[in-house]
Amino acid sequence: MTKPKVKRCRFAKITLYGVLVIVLMEIAWPAFYIVPRILYSQKREQIVEIIGNWSKDDAKRASEWESLRHGVLNVCYCSDMVSFQELNKLLAEVKRLDREPRDLVNVDFLWNRLAETGLHGEAIVSRFINFRDALEGASEQEQEI
Repeated sequence: MTKPKVKRCRFAKITLYGVLVIVLMEIAWPAFYIVPRILYSQKREQIVEIIGNWSKDDAKRASEWESLRHGVLNVCYCSDMVSFQELNKLLAEVKRLDREPRDLVNVDFLWNRLAETGLHGEAIVSRFINFRDALEGASEQEQEI
């Protein structure tokens, strides 16, 4: 009769360890999956916020800064498109430009930098640039009329 108790005890231990492993996996899943996504989003939002402040400070070129903000949101959509390292480099460059006076050279520099960033950066930036140029052409035609 002692032998069956040992087997039941061993089975209970294995079951307990199995349940413990499953519980630990459920707890660890957010740490490996969700937390990096949150950190990525926070860095992207820092870039967008800095550029958004530029549009508030510079009323003449507010549309340029706003389109650049949307470009950042589209190019840096997720870590599959732009790596954390590239996002950190972009954030460092935006912070550096934040300390300097802003002009159209900075806008072009950031558009070029976005085009070099990530898998689809060049394609997304070219669409934004084409759209911006089309809007500028339409506004010039309206002014002529």
